[in-house]
Amino acid sequence: MNKRLPALLSVVAIVGSACTPAASQAPAASGTASQPAATTAAAPATITVWARNYTVEEGRIQPWAPGPKTAFEAAHPGVTVNLAEGVGSTDQFNRIELSQAGAVEDKPDIFQLDNIWLGQFVDEGITANLDSYYANWADKSDIVPAYANSTIVKGSQYAVWFYSDIRLMVWNKDVFKKAGLDPEKGPTTWDELFADAAAIKAKVPGVSPVEFPASSEESTVDRFYSYLYMTGSNILNADNTKAAFNDAGGQKALQLYVDLVKQGYTPKAVLGETADDNIAHVFSGKAGIMLATVGDGLGSLPDGFDVAKFQSTIGAALPPLCAGCQAASTAGGWMLAINADSPNKDLAWDYLTMVTDGKNMVPFEVDRTRIPVRTSGLAEADAFKADPYFAQEADAAKVAHFPPFIAKYTDMIEILWTGMQKAITGDLSTKDALDQAADKVNTLLAP
Repeated sequence: MNKRLPALLSVVAIVGSACTPAASQAPAASGTASQPAATTAAAPATITVWARNYTVEEGRIQPWAPGPKTAFEAAHPGVTVNLAEGVGSTDQFNRIELSQAGAVEDKPDIFQLDNIWLGQFVDEGITANLDSYYANWADKSDIVPAYANSTIVKGSQYAVWFYSDIRLMVWNKDVFKKAGLDPEKGPTTWDELFADAAAIKAKVPGVSPVEFPASSEESTVDRFYSYLYMTGSNILNADNTKAAFNDAGGQKALQLYVDLVKQGYTPKAVLGETADDNIAHVFSGKAGIMLATVGDGLGSLPDGFDVAKFQSTIGAALPPLCAGCQAASTAGGWMLAINADSPNKDLAWDYLTMVTDGKNMVPFEVDRTRIPVRTSGLAEADAFKADPYFAQEADAAKVAHFPPFIAKYTDMIEILWTGMQKAITGDLSTKDALDQAADKVNTLLAP
């Protein structure tokens, strides 16, 4: 998602008419969903929310209303929540940037953002510093530990997790049966991965044993990270100033991809394929294993699949481990932030925390197959019983890692996927490809 403002000015029309009138700021309140703020008289105000389309879709469960909206407005007489029309991911980025630049008059009080935008929005002064709110927020202890500090940028809190997705390996059970493998057991180690791939190649002609995205777009790096993290490596160093992915662990992770292609278990065609292409191949039986995909695939069932058919066709588990490695997954998802220009920050915080309360989020997460970021949400296993792989998702959430939330992240991922491609095609050794990419990233990040 390499997006910068100069390319966005042609999309002004995507912004709705959800203006937030300047209003007096209400006194700060505790802002928990289970303990609404006491009813007090307040100056008339409107809290405008810019959300993604499917979170405000009428006729579907949404986290914003009716409960939180009703409770919030009852606790704050004279204050109205305006759930502005939701938009898609690209348009959401655009309308936030255009609003900040003054290209449109509308400004939200609360907005939903992709986690990878956080660093850029902080640098651009779009997001309000939330340190004072976090300091008095009892529910912060409910955030899953792997997520707890991921909203900190430059030492301060700037967002609250809304919901997440997680990366799991998936496989086609029918392909496994044809290969003489146990369809209920995917590979748990890299050795088992290669053994299963060999069996598929030998016994199921015309099927790609293993696939992963390797085209020139974000899913290539996103689906690679779990294998990078499990080696003990990382994308950047601790203070996000230099590349770390070219260390021994990073080379080991990328060599997995290179070896799969060299040994004929993964076709070079993946160099032109996205994660969506890969998962479609697994669902259709054209591929046996996908190394990592978002969640278990239940949230995007293809035509003709219901949950029962999904469970009988697709297996899912944590990514298989290399020798001496530790379980790891990669998390993505969406956060909520308060506009730094909002005149109603205290009111916005009250509503934001009602919405993100763990129990309030569960019905939406069940309906949309999203991963809870609250311990209380993960504990609601019965609510997620229709999802056959919720237990695996919950385990993955506990070992989740995140890409760096820095402004230049969307620029550096192109450098990384290009380096990966050079190693996969054999144009450079794994070390040379990653070293070359690291040099370019270090130049990009240099002050």
